Amino acid sequence: MEDDPTRSSAANEWKTARYGCFIGGIALLVVVVVAIVVGAKQFVAFGISSDITEFIRFVEQSDLETDTKQDLRNRFERIRDRARQGHHVGFWVWLYYDKSIRNYIEDGEITERDLESLIREIDRLEHTP
Repeated sequence: MEDDPTRSSAANEWKTARYGCFIGGIALLVVVVVAIVVGAKQFVAFGISSDITEFIRFVEQSDLETDTKQDLRNRFERIRDRARQGHHVGFWVWLYYDKSIRNYIEDGEITERDLESLIREIDRLEHTP
C-alpha cells in the first residue's frame, strides 16, 4: 500500500486547524481575564473616589469649625486623587474603611470623639500601601 500524499496533507491540515483553534481559545481566555482584572481595578477605584466625594460632602455639611473642615477636605481629596491614579486599598479593606468612616460622619453631627476616631481612620488610610 502506498501512502497517499493528499491524505496525509489533509490530516496535517486538520491537526493544524485543531491546534490553532486551541491556541486561539487560550489567547482569547487570557485577553478576557486581563480585561476583567483591569476593569475590576478601575471599578474599585471609581467606587472609592465616589465614596470619598460623598465623605467630603458630609464633612462640608457638618457643624465642624471651618479649619477642621478644610483639613479633612484636603486629606480626603489627596486620598481620592491617589485612588483615581490606581493607588488605593483593596476592595475588602475599603469596605471596612467605608463603613467605619460613615459611622463617624453620616449623621452630620460629628462629636469630638467622632472627630478623633475619624482622623485616626484617615491616618491609617493615608498610610496604607
